[in-house]
Amino acid sequence: MIKNITIYICTYNEEENIQNCISSIVVNGYNNIIVIDASENDLTKEKAEEFGAKVIKTSKGLAGQRQVAIDNCETEYLMFVDADDRLEKDCINKLLYELEENSYDAIQASLRVFNPKSYWQKGMDANLQYCINSTGKTKMIGRPALYKTDVLKKVGMDISFNGVGNEDAALSIKMENYGGIQGKGTGISFRHHPESFKENFIAWKKYGKGDAQLIRKYPNKILNILKHLLFVYPIYRSFKFIQNKKSKYIFYPILIGLVRVVTMFINLVYVKKESR
Repeated sequence: MIKNITIYICTYNEEENIQNCISSIVVNGYNNIIVIDASENDLTKEKAEEFGAKVIKTSKGLAGQRQVAIDNCETEYLMFVDADDRLEKDCINKLLYELEENSYDAIQASLRVFNPKSYWQKGMDANLQYCINSTGKTKMIGRPALYKTDVLKKVGMDISFNGVGNEDAALSIKMENYGGIQGKGTGISFRHHPESFKENFIAWKKYGKGDAQLIRKYPNKILNILKHLLFVYPIYRSFKFIQNKKSKYIFYPILIGLVRVVTMFINLVYVKKESR
């Protein structure tokens, strides 16, 4: 089921990850791979080219790097994959089939944590397995994700999220406003997830900063965001953990919601004061 598809990997200092990521794509039967690289003083470009990928150098910023990919794409389908992703064999074919079968404009892979060892990795894996990986139509997708290129070119990235986080959420909102149909599929990507609490805490704070930016750009989404941070993470997902006998990991969703909502409010208040 080889289709007219280009797969883009946006990178920043990913010399340790890039070749394994490319290999997992090639095992799927696809080799039209382009790396949008913003790395500094590392070997991401050289290692990507060793494995047959084309490399486009650009400035740092995930939203901006993705826009470069969109602007350069000439195939019917475009897929974004992170360097941290390891696609299972036949992941891409499953997503392509489900995208066409359901008349989606975009579809995200299901996610699991690659080789989880620490408490935080196992907590994230439980979060994915029992709370996130439901397939079917949705209003919010992340990555890796497959898109119809013509729709993505019309929607475009929101560059104001460069360096902030929540680029996926901003794109999903733009897709929703455009009328694009989004879904989650059965193809699985195993993703490297931060091992330590410190690394997770830094990521949660970045998402909280992104939540604040979402409210500034899309104030009509404030109730959805508050529901997500104050109910879905600490209450609903904790219940799902207990229901699936993963209660020892309930601090994971509780802390995510807490850190994100506190960071969000700090960023909203700080920006408001700065604008006076």
